[in-house]
Amino acid sequence: MWLKQFVLDMAVRCGYAAELEHPLPGVRADVWVPGARRARVEVQRVPTDIPTRTGDYPDVVWLLRETAITPSTKKYLFGSPCVQVRISKKLARSTETIRIPGRPWEGDTEVRISASATVLHLRHGLHVAPGEKFFETHPIPLENFLRQVWSGERVWYPRGTAHSFAGWVLATEYERYQQWLKAQQDTQQALRAVNGVIEERADHPVRPDPQPAHPASAPSQPAPAPTPTTSSDPATLAARHLAADKGTLTHGTQSSPVIQQAEPGWMQWVHAQPSIEVPNGWWKRVKKRLRIGRR
Repeated sequence: MWLKQFVLDMAVRCGYAAELEHPLPGVRADVWVPGARRARVEVQRVPTDIPTRTGDYPDVVWLLRETAITPSTKKYLFGSPCVQVRISKKLARSTETIRIPGRPWEGDTEVRISASATVLHLRHGLHVAPGEKFFETHPIPLENFLRQVWSGERVWYPRGTAHSFAGWVLATEYERYQQWLKAQQDTQQALRAVNGVIEERADHPVRPDPQPAHPASAPSQPAPAPTPTTSSDPATLAARHLAADKGTLTHGTQSSPVIQQAEPGWMQWVHAQPSIEVPNGWWKRVKKRLRIGRR
């Protein structure tokens, strides 16, 4: 009865309109906490059939005293929404921290009331060595435990979900566990894929393809020299004829020798007889015609 009253007072301090021995269809709750995630609290001091008594109200939290846990009922502790409640006090006249069962209903003071056995915590954060479990059990004050359960911060997970046995885990820590678990699964999948590729290559080694023989490329032929073109315009032809008379070519190359013939005497006379009565340029035209006639 003392523990029931302790739970009731705690619920009232948390702001719930809790009550003792609240009747429900087919069952009576030791402590009823309306508005809580798990409104039904059962305090058990003797062994009982917990799965049957859970019945139609699975949102229950069972507080089991040491006297309620026997070899035949221990399976309920680790398979149902249960937690072990320990009430202890420090041993007097002891230099070491030794705790013994406490009896606050008989006047013991400075007692510690804790929830243990199925309260799970992160073991080493996100850095867990291969083969280690992600969670480990660690006792916490019963008042903290019930506050977290009523608010939904701490959730009960069945056997094999977060641990090898059923237990109570903070929702934030379970989310981190899910992330860690997915990372481990992705790593294992990647390793299996790599090992599969290695085994396949070992069974079927890849042989290099022979390099095809490339025919020797034919030496490139030099481009034909451009054929010089002969200009046929009258100015160029006249210049070449004039250069031929003087014994040279326009491009500075030596031409074939030209045999110079002596002018006849009458031609010399023509050169020496310009007359002012003859129109200007007449003698030049005559000499040009005579020269052409000689060719």
